Amino acid sequence: MRLSVAEVLVDTPTVRDFRFDLAGEEEMPFFPGQFVTITTEVPGHGRVTRAYSVASSPTERRHFDLCIKRFADGILSPFMFDHVRPGFTFDVKGPFGKFFWNEDLGRRVALIGAGTGIAPLQSMIRYARAKELDVDLGLLFSNRAEDEIIYRGELERLARDMPNFSVAFTVTRGAAESWAGYRRRIDRPMIAETFPDVAERVCYICGAPEMVNDTVTHLRSLGVPDAAIRTEKYY
Repeated sequence: MRLSVAEVLVDTPTVRDFRFDLAGEEEMPFFPGQFVTITTEVPGHGRVTRAYSVASSPTERRHFDLCIKRFADGILSPFMFDHVRPGFTFDVKGPFGKFFWNEDLGRRVALIGAGTGIAPLQSMIRYARAKELDVDLGLLFSNRAEDEIIYRGELERLARDMPNFSVAFTVTRGAAESWAGYRRRIDRPMIAETFPDVAERVCYICGAPEMVNDTVTHLRSLGVPDAAIRTEKYY
C-alpha cells in the first residue's frame, strides 16, 4: 500500500510514533505483535526499507502507529525525524511475523521488553484493553533513563484503570533520587519478583538480542517451558 503519515507523536527525546492513515484504504488486518515494512527514497542512499512492529491495536481501523527511535548512525530514522511530516508517503508492506498474541494463545501473560521492544507488546496491551478481555497481563519494561520510558504515562494510567494489568519499570542508567522502580538490567530476581507465577504464564520477550537471550535463560531457570516462551529480537 502507498500510505501517508497523518501525525507524528513525541514519545521521548529520542522516540517518535509515526501514525499512518488508513482512511480510504483497504483494511490492514493484523495480530497484536506483528510488523510491517516501510520504504522510501533517502537522499544519498536510494530506496531504503526498514521493518517496524505496529504499536497500535488491530481494533483501530483508521490508522496504525510505528514506534521509531532515532539512531545517530542510522539511515532511515534520522531522515524520518528531520524530514517526515504529515502528508509524507511511504510504500508499506505487511503484516508479517509469527511473534503475536491474542486471547486464544494464553490468558495469563508475562510481557518483558526493553526500549522500542515495547512496540509489539504495547499492541497486545492496547488490544486487550480495547476488547475488554478477561486476561491477566503483566509488563516488565527496561529503559536506559527515566525520561526515555516510552508510553510511561499511558502504561501507568492503564495499570490504574485496567483490570488485571500491572507494570514494573527498570532504568539502567539515569534516574532521579525519587525514582521508585528498579535500577538495573532485567535479571532473574526481578522477573521472579514481578511475576511470582511466571512458570504458569505465556511469556513474550522483545528487545536487543543480548537482553532477549539473557531473559530466556532466566525464564528457563524459573521453570518456564520453551513452548511458553516467544521472542522477537530488535537489531
